[in-house]
Amino acid sequence: MLKSKIIILFYIFWSTFFGQSLLAYQSDVHSLINSAAVSNSNFHYYLMYKLGVVRGADTEIALGRLKKEIGVWIAYGGTFEDSGARWLNHFHDPLKGWGQAGLLGMSPSSILWGADAGMGNACSWDSARRYYYTYLTGKDAYGNVLANSQAMREAYFARCLQSVGQVMHLLQDASVPLHTRDDAHVLPVFFAGDVVAGTYETYTKINILNLDYVPDQTGNQPSPLLLTDPQPESNYTGLAPITGLFDRNQYNGDAIPARAAATGLAEYANANFLTQDTIWEYPHPAQSDLDCDPGVWLNPEEVDAEDGVRDNRIYFGTSVGDPVRHLVAASYWYYRLYMWNKPELRYAYILDEKCFADYAAKLVPRAVGYSAELLDYFFRGGMEITLPQEGYYAMTSDPENGFDRVKLKVKNTTANHEEMTDGSIELVVKYRLSRGEPFTNNYSDTTWEFFYITASEAGQVRSIPGNEFVELTFDLGRTPIPLWATDVYLEVVYKGRLGNEREAVAVGFKDIGEPTPLDLFSNFDKICLFGEWQNTGPEAVGIVDDPANGGDGNGRGDEWDVYPHNLKDTYYLFSPGGVVRNPDPDQGRYHYHIPLLEPGQLHRGPYILADYPSFIFTYLTSAEPLDPDDPFGHGKMAGLSVKPVIKNQIEWNAYYNGYVRYMPNFAVFRGVETWRSFTVLYPQPYPGPDHPCSFWDIP
Repeated sequence: MLKSKIIILFYIFWSTFFGQSLLAYQSDVHSLINSAAVSNSNFHYYLMYKLGVVRGADTEIALGRLKKEIGVWIAYGGTFEDSGARWLNHFHDPLKGWGQAGLLGMSPSSILWGADAGMGNACSWDSARRYYYTYLTGKDAYGNVLANSQAMREAYFARCLQSVGQVMHLLQDASVPLHTRDDAHVLPVFFAGDVVAGTYETYTKINILNLDYVPDQTGNQPSPLLLTDPQPESNYTGLAPITGLFDRNQYNGDAIPARAAATGLAEYANANFLTQDTIWEYPHPAQSDLDCDPGVWLNPEEVDAEDGVRDNRIYFGTSVGDPVRHLVAASYWYYRLYMWNKPELRYAYILDEKCFADYAAKLVPRAVGYSAELLDYFFRGGMEITLPQEGYYAMTSDPENGFDRVKLKVKNTTANHEEMTDGSIELVVKYRLSRGEPFTNNYSDTTWEFFYITASEAGQVRSIPGNEFVELTFDLGRTPIPLWATDVYLEVVYKGRLGNEREAVAVGFKDIGEPTPLDLFSNFDKICLFGEWQNTGPEAVGIVDDPANGGDGNGRGDEWDVYPHNLKDTYYLFSPGGVVRNPDPDQGRYHYHIPLLEPGQLHRGPYILADYPSFIFTYLTSAEPLDPDDPFGHGKMAGLSVKPVIKNQIEWNAYYNGYVRYMPNFAVFRGVETWRSFTVLYPQPYPGPDHPCSFWDIP
């Protein structure tokens, strides 16, 4: 043990000052495994459809001057974890207690280092969650603002991705036999350029482009039990459930678990594979596990021996656990030791490239599969956002102050029915800003950077069920959504218990419509007579009363309702999609009230935030006569209207391979640019439908 510690101290000096890590997959291999894990996970889909990152893992974000694609940040984390002396914390022996499972009992176990069990690791699982929360909300867990700009938020996301990539590195090291069998095999070392010869790790480095990075073999995809029932040691039950991917405490040195058993990666590597310095020193693989069929002696395999000469070599395999064809080879000394009845000595055996090739064929794909599962687990929490009972997310009649209150419904959509039972809930409104009037066809530019508003849930809701929607309200207070907002997105952020993980972070994302005005025109100042628009009142009375036009000439205009009217007490009631409700002002069932609208007058408002592609509302109004000679009196009108919401945003367009700006097209009606106005006018032309007028020609 003293010799081993001296070797480790030498290697600490070497790796610290020369940046070499000889005990694990080389950094390039980790980078490729991380990239393969991204490709074999749901991460790209999550980014695009759960987080609104339209280009997914191909989106570039920056941390300071360092700018990389999202997927590359994860690969970069796989490389960065080997910097300095961090490699000392990359060992975990599953047959030891977690407090002593690190390298020679001197360093922390990789499980504790990766989960940050008081280890001070700034790139741990816990750190990644904190960075993710700050990316989403701009705040830390205590409410302090850490990131008040898009660039600062993206920097925290880069830190999050890099940290997740570094934890993936630790998990991959649990597939390296040296790291799970407490083997500090660093001497002798043979340099060939920057390659160190003689171990499984150097084999993967040399053959980096020929390794199998596709996790399509039995057991490469971990059992769900590793995360839903991780079974950590009793002193570490507060750690994130990712510990099960490393070590589920199922293998204790007895029989080797089956290939697809619910065991951690460290358990699998420890029980099924060897290192040169630990041959027969662990319960398994044991010498008794070898297939020693006498026929093996009659079928040697030709190899390039260490001296460069072609040679014949005998290999032994196993048929237990996950069978390995070339587990170990007979060394030059095997025959002498066999004759001396000492074949159990480890010097009788050697590991060579054929052994390492078989090891890599099983260990690398499994490392990819387990890493992909870890990545998916971090980004698993999701919610569905939909309209509240009101049928809109926000409404305002005050253009100067914007939207200061948002209401929505949300449901937990996390897979495997993991419950959100106790956490904080916040709304993040993400938007760009128009540089000019957004409600005209005189289009103006919009900012490229995003602005953010974060607000806590106004009630006492701390749980989000998975079997039904819960309604949430958010008061934006002094930071309302401006009417000039474009590219409006809603995110609901939950931080708390998710399944059996504490302090998890989950998000629901919704791309909603931009601020949309509801324009109401009262066209009771105009009426269609004989195919032409005329002013209501005396002018129109004279036309319809004229005997030449079929009137009776009594001067009363009782042939047709050609009198002006006010619109009095117009009520709107909005509804969520597929639901139609009628206003009932006596019961207070309405969302917006216009007391009076004179003939020819436009009322703009309210402005609402709703879902694509349209919103639904019903209305109730009254036509109030203005002329005492009007014989047609007062009438109530009601109806249903479906209006499109405005889309005013920048989107990535795959067809054009670039960003496209979508802008609304406002119609010009009666000299006013309006958004699909809602109009009230006389329903029929006079003297009948064979004398129509064009709606768009009303002067």
